[in-house]
Amino acid sequence: MKSKLINQINTTLLKYSQGTNNHRETMRKILTNIVKDMLDLKIMPPGFHHMTSTHVTQLTDLWKTKGNSQATMINKLGALRTFNTYGKFNITIPSNAELDIQKQKQYRSKYLSEDIVHQVESKITAIILKMQLSFGLTKYEVIRLPVANCVVDADLYIPTNIAYNRKKRVITMYKPEQRDTINELRSIIGGLATLGEMATERHIAQLYNAELALLKIDYNANFRAIYGYKRLASLMKKGITKDDAYKLLMEEMGYSEKKILLEAIL
Repeated sequence: MKSKLINQINTTLLKYSQGTNNHRETMRKILTNIVKDMLDLKIMPPGFHHMTSTHVTQLTDLWKTKGNSQATMINKLGALRTFNTYGKFNITIPSNAELDIQKQKQYRSKYLSEDIVHQVESKITAIILKMQLSFGLTKYEVIRLPVANCVVDADLYIPTNIAYNRKKRVITMYKPEQRDTINELRSIIGGLATLGEMATERHIAQLYNAELALLKIDYNANFRAIYGYKRLASLMKKGITKDDAYKLLMEEMGYSEKKILLEAIL
Protein backbone atom coordinates (compact mmCIF):
# COMPACT_ATOMS: atom_id res chain seq x y z
CA MET A 1 0.00 0.00 0.00
CA LYS A 2 2.88 2.36 0.75
CA SER A 3 4.29 1.94 -2.76
CA LYS A 4 0.86 2.62 -4.28
CA LEU A 5 0.55 5.88 -2.35
CA ILE A 6 4.08 6.94 -3.32
CA ASN A 7 3.26 6.18 -6.96
CA GLN A 8 0.10 8.31 -6.71
CA ILE A 9 2.20 11.17 -5.36
CA ASN A 10 4.77 10.91 -8.14
CA THR A 11 2.17 10.50 -10.91
CA THR A 12 0.05 13.41 -9.69
CA LEU A 13 3.00 15.77 -9.25
CA LEU A 14 4.26 14.99 -12.75
CA LYS A 15 1.01 16.47 -14.05
CA TYR A 16 1.07 19.35 -11.56
CA SER A 17 2.14 22.36 -13.62
CA GLN A 18 1.81 25.11 -11.02
CA GLY A 19 4.79 26.52 -9.14
CA THR A 20 8.50 25.89 -9.53
CA ASN A 21 10.32 22.58 -9.57
CA ASN A 22 11.52 23.32 -6.04
CA HIS A 23 7.91 23.84 -4.94
CA ARG A 24 6.87 20.49 -6.38
CA GLU A 25 9.85 18.75 -4.81
CA THR A 26 8.97 20.26 -1.44
CA MET A 27 5.40 18.98 -1.83
CA ARG A 28 6.75 15.54 -2.74
CA LYS A 29 8.83 15.40 0.45
CA ILE A 30 5.94 16.57 2.64
CA LEU A 31 3.50 14.08 1.13
CA THR A 32 6.01 11.23 1.33
CA ASN A 33 6.51 11.99 5.03
CA ILE A 34 2.74 11.99 5.50
CA VAL A 35 2.64 8.49 4.03
CA LYS A 36 5.41 7.43 6.43
CA ASP A 37 3.45 8.90 9.34
CA MET A 38 0.36 6.91 8.36
CA LEU A 39 2.52 3.80 8.19
CA ASP A 40 3.83 4.50 11.71
CA LEU A 41 0.26 4.98 12.93
CA LYS A 42 -0.82 1.77 11.16
CA ILE A 43 -3.65 3.60 9.40
CA MET A 44 -2.40 3.24 5.82
CA PRO A 45 -5.30 3.49 3.34
CA PRO A 46 -5.08 1.49 0.09
CA GLY A 47 -4.97 4.77 -1.86
CA PHE A 48 -5.47 8.50 -1.41
CA HIS A 49 -9.07 8.10 -2.63
CA HIS A 50 -9.70 6.10 0.55
CA MET A 51 -8.17 8.67 2.90
CA THR A 52 -10.71 10.24 5.30
CA SER A 53 -10.99 13.06 7.80
CA THR A 54 -10.17 10.52 10.52
CA HIS A 55 -6.78 9.91 8.92
CA VAL A 56 -6.12 13.66 8.88
CA THR A 57 -7.14 14.07 12.52
CA GLN A 58 -4.89 11.20 13.61
CA LEU A 59 -2.01 12.67 11.62
CA THR A 60 -2.33 16.09 13.24
CA ASP A 61 -2.51 14.47 16.68
CA LEU A 62 0.76 12.68 15.87
CA TRP A 63 2.40 15.90 14.68
CA LYS A 64 1.41 17.68 17.88
CA THR A 65 2.85 14.83 19.94
CA LYS A 66 6.09 15.12 17.96
CA GLY A 67 6.25 18.82 18.76
CA ASN A 68 5.65 20.15 15.25
CA SER A 69 5.09 23.91 15.26
CA GLN A 70 1.79 25.40 14.19
CA ALA A 71 3.48 26.74 11.04
CA THR A 72 4.87 23.31 10.15
CA MET A 73 1.48 21.66 10.55
CA ILE A 74 -0.18 24.38 8.49
CA ASN A 75 2.38 23.77 5.70
CA LYS A 76 1.76 20.01 5.77
CA LEU A 77 -2.00 20.45 5.59
CA GLY A 78 -1.61 23.04 2.83
CA ALA A 79 0.41 20.60 0.74
CA LEU A 80 -2.17 17.86 1.35
CA ARG A 81 -5.04 20.19 0.36
CA THR A 82 -3.30 21.26 -2.85
CA PHE A 83 -2.50 17.65 -3.71
CA ASN A 84 -6.09 16.64 -2.93
CA THR A 85 -7.51 19.32 -5.21
CA TYR A 86 -5.17 18.64 -8.10
CA GLY A 87 -5.46 14.86 -7.89
CA LYS A 88 -9.24 14.98 -7.32
CA PHE A 89 -8.99 12.47 -4.47
CA ASN A 90 -12.02 13.93 -2.64
CA ILE A 91 -10.39 13.67 0.78
CA THR A 92 -12.45 15.43 3.44
CA ILE A 93 -9.86 17.56 5.21
CA PRO A 94 -11.07 19.41 8.32
CA SER A 95 -10.26 23.10 8.57
CA ASN A 96 -7.24 24.21 10.58
CA ALA A 97 -9.60 25.60 13.22
CA GLU A 98 -11.40 22.25 13.51
CA LEU A 99 -8.01 20.59 14.00
CA ASP A 100 -7.10 23.18 16.66
CA ILE A 101 -4.30 24.54 14.49
CA GLN A 102 -3.91 28.23 13.89
CA LYS A 103 -1.24 30.78 13.20
CA GLN A 104 0.31 31.82 16.47
CA LYS A 105 1.22 35.34 17.39
CA GLN A 106 4.99 35.59 17.30
CA TYR A 107 6.45 37.01 20.49
CA ARG A 108 9.61 38.87 19.59
CA SER A 109 12.51 38.23 21.92
CA LYS A 110 12.64 41.86 23.04
CA TYR A 111 9.17 41.48 24.59
CA LEU A 112 10.12 38.35 26.55
CA SER A 113 11.91 38.25 29.86
CA GLU A 114 13.98 35.76 31.83
CA ASP A 115 11.82 36.68 34.83
CA ILE A 116 9.28 34.19 33.52
CA VAL A 117 11.09 31.40 35.41
CA HIS A 118 10.07 33.05 38.70
CA GLN A 119 6.43 33.42 37.68
CA VAL A 120 5.59 29.78 36.98
CA GLU A 121 4.60 27.36 39.74
CA SER A 122 5.96 24.03 38.52
CA LYS A 123 9.66 23.22 38.75
CA ILE A 124 9.20 21.21 35.54
CA THR A 125 7.98 24.25 33.61
CA ALA A 126 10.71 26.36 35.19
CA ILE A 127 13.51 24.00 34.12
CA ILE A 128 12.16 23.79 30.56
CA LEU A 129 12.27 27.58 30.42
CA LYS A 130 15.75 27.71 31.95
CA MET A 131 17.10 25.24 29.40
CA GLN A 132 15.63 27.30 26.55
CA LEU A 133 17.11 30.47 28.01
CA SER A 134 20.50 28.94 28.84
CA PHE A 135 21.12 26.78 25.76
CA GLY A 136 18.67 27.84 23.05
CA LEU A 137 16.90 24.47 23.04
CA THR A 138 13.30 23.95 21.97
CA LYS A 139 10.68 22.78 24.45
CA TYR A 140 10.66 19.21 23.14
CA GLU A 141 14.45 19.03 22.98
CA VAL A 142 14.51 19.75 26.72
CA ILE A 143 11.83 17.14 27.40
CA ARG A 144 13.71 14.49 25.38
CA LEU A 145 17.29 15.38 26.35
CA PRO A 146 19.24 12.28 27.57
CA VAL A 147 20.62 13.99 30.64
CA ALA A 148 23.08 11.33 31.78
CA ASN A 149 25.35 11.57 28.74
CA CYS A 150 24.52 14.91 27.12
CA VAL A 151 27.52 16.81 28.53
CA VAL A 152 31.12 16.18 27.53
CA ASP A 153 33.67 18.56 29.05
CA ALA A 154 32.26 22.04 28.35
CA ASP A 155 29.87 21.03 25.57
CA LEU A 156 26.20 20.09 25.54
CA TYR A 157 25.38 17.54 22.84
CA ILE A 158 21.98 17.45 21.15
CA PRO A 159 21.69 14.08 19.36
CA THR A 160 20.04 13.67 15.99
CA ASN A 161 17.06 11.70 17.31
CA ILE A 162 15.84 14.56 19.53
CA ALA A 163 16.98 17.59 17.49
CA TYR A 164 14.04 19.56 16.09
CA ASN A 165 15.63 19.56 12.63
CA ARG A 166 17.12 16.04 12.91
CA LYS A 167 20.67 17.43 12.86
CA LYS A 168 22.96 16.92 15.84
CA ARG A 169 24.32 20.04 17.52
CA VAL A 170 27.09 20.91 19.95
CA ILE A 171 26.53 23.87 22.25
CA THR A 172 29.52 25.25 24.13
CA MET A 173 28.88 26.24 27.73
CA TYR A 174 30.37 29.68 28.14
CA LYS A 175 29.23 30.60 31.65
CA PRO A 176 29.03 28.69 34.98
CA GLU A 177 25.28 29.16 35.29
CA GLN A 178 24.74 26.82 32.35
CA ARG A 179 26.29 23.89 34.19
CA ASP A 180 24.14 24.78 37.23
CA THR A 181 21.05 24.52 35.03
CA ILE A 182 22.09 21.07 33.79
CA ASN A 183 22.65 19.93 37.38
CA GLU A 184 19.21 21.26 38.34
CA LEU A 185 17.64 19.27 35.51
CA ARG A 186 19.44 16.13 36.70
CA SER A 187 18.20 16.72 40.23
CA ILE A 188 14.58 17.11 39.09
CA ILE A 189 14.45 13.90 37.07
CA GLY A 190 16.34 11.84 39.64
CA GLY A 191 17.39 8.52 38.16
CA LEU A 192 15.24 8.85 35.05
CA ALA A 193 16.77 9.17 31.59
CA THR A 194 14.77 12.20 30.44
CA LEU A 195 12.34 14.79 31.74
CA GLY A 196 9.65 13.21 29.56
CA GLU A 197 9.83 10.01 31.59
CA MET A 198 8.41 11.81 34.63
CA ALA A 199 4.98 11.44 33.02
CA THR A 200 4.60 11.40 29.24
CA GLU A 201 6.03 13.90 26.79
CA ARG A 202 2.51 15.03 25.98
CA HIS A 203 1.58 15.63 29.61
CA ILE A 204 4.82 17.49 30.32
CA ALA A 205 4.18 19.73 27.30
CA GLN A 206 0.56 20.31 28.35
CA LEU A 207 1.71 21.38 31.83
CA TYR A 208 4.15 23.85 30.29
CA ASN A 209 1.54 25.17 27.84
CA ALA A 210 -1.06 25.61 30.58
CA GLU A 211 1.26 27.52 32.90
CA LEU A 212 2.21 29.93 30.13
CA ALA A 213 -1.45 30.34 29.19
CA LEU A 214 -2.25 31.36 32.78
CA LEU A 215 0.34 34.12 32.38
CA LYS A 216 -1.24 35.18 29.07
CA ILE A 217 1.83 34.05 27.15
CA ASP A 218 1.67 32.00 23.95
CA TYR A 219 3.08 28.51 24.52
CA ASN A 220 5.05 28.95 21.27
CA ALA A 221 6.77 32.08 22.59
CA ASN A 222 10.38 32.03 21.38
CA PHE A 223 12.34 31.98 24.65
CA ARG A 224 15.34 30.36 22.97
CA ALA A 225 15.81 33.68 21.15
CA ILE A 226 16.96 35.24 24.43
CA TYR A 227 19.83 32.76 24.47
CA GLY A 228 20.52 33.65 20.85
CA TYR A 229 21.02 37.36 21.20
CA LYS A 230 22.92 37.02 24.50
CA ARG A 231 25.25 34.43 23.00
CA LEU A 232 25.77 36.63 19.94
CA ALA A 233 26.72 39.56 22.18
CA SER A 234 29.19 37.42 24.15
CA LEU A 235 30.89 36.17 20.99
CA MET A 236 31.30 39.64 19.54
CA LYS A 237 32.58 40.92 22.89
CA LYS A 238 35.43 38.40 22.55
CA GLY A 239 36.43 40.04 19.27
CA ILE A 240 34.93 37.41 16.98
CA THR A 241 33.79 38.90 13.69
CA LYS A 242 30.08 39.28 13.16
CA ASP A 243 30.02 36.78 10.29
CA ASP A 244 31.92 34.14 12.32
CA ALA A 245 29.65 34.77 15.30
CA TYR A 246 26.57 34.27 13.12
CA LYS A 247 28.02 31.05 11.73
CA LEU A 248 28.75 29.62 15.18
CA LEU A 249 25.33 30.60 16.50
CA MET A 250 23.61 29.03 13.49
CA GLU A 251 25.41 25.77 14.29
CA GLU A 252 24.50 25.92 17.98
CA MET A 253 20.83 26.72 17.38
CA GLY A 254 20.31 24.61 14.26
CA TYR A 255 19.50 27.36 11.77
CA SER A 256 20.46 26.79 8.13
CA GLU A 257 20.46 30.44 7.01
CA LYS A 258 21.62 33.68 8.60
CA LYS A 259 18.38 35.39 7.60
CA ILE A 260 16.33 32.84 9.54
CA LEU A 261 18.60 33.20 12.56
CA LEU A 262 18.31 36.98 12.61
CA GLU A 263 14.53 36.86 12.21
CA ALA A 264 14.36 34.49 15.17
CA ILE A 265 16.58 36.28 17.65
CA LEU A 266 16.36 40.00 16.82
